[in-house]
Amino acid sequence: MPDPHLNRPEGNPADAPEARLERCEALLREIRDGITRAARESQYEELSLGRVAGGLAQLIAAGLLAMAVAEWALVGPTDTMYTRLAFAGVVQLMALTGFAAARGRNG
Repeated sequence: MPDPHLNRPEGNPADAPEARLERCEALLREIRDGITRAARESQYEELSLGRVAGGLAQLIAAGLLAMAVAEWALVGPTDTMYTRLAFAGVVQLMALTGFAAARGRNG
């Protein structure tokens, strides 16, 4: 199959080396812009309800754990300390469930 570029007349401005170079540069700019756009979009994760709920539950669990440790250090073992620890464990499981649900959606 003959090359279509060989059959063009020499005076065709679209076949000039400068025009071909400009087209190549424009194509390379488009490729670069697409790559930088994709890289920028991949840097940020989507905010989901599961992540927000998991983060809030994580904060509550950490607060309950801190209260239980402070009560143990200042007062000694009491029934409320064990209740706070148990509730902190339940809230921690809720946080993990929220994070797992958000991760399952994002892949």
